[in-house]
Amino acid sequence: MPSRTSSATISDCIARIERRKLKEPKTVTSHAIAETEQELGAARLVESAHKLLYEGGLSGELSEDEAQPASVVVRDMETGRELHIGPREGRQGEPS
Repeated sequence: MPSRTSSATISDCIARIERRKLKEPKTVTSHAIAETEQELGAARLVESAHKLLYEGGLSGELSEDEAQPASVVVRDMETGRELHIGPREGRQGEPS
């Protein structure tokens, strides 16, 4: 039967693996966002991501050229939030 210390060590190891699974895509999207910022401009990219996230921007307000990079920004934000705060589900007072 494993001791309490070995169980804690295994749990810690699993948590680190899960965190690494989130960090790798975050690194990739961060590089993609940096490239897109240079092409579109940071303000336009952030505005498009805001429309997509809060206004459902795919209803025709965003062109295809804006929607794809904006979705990368939104995914990057969600991954960052999960890395640093935790998953959204189960939190009170926040939109899901």
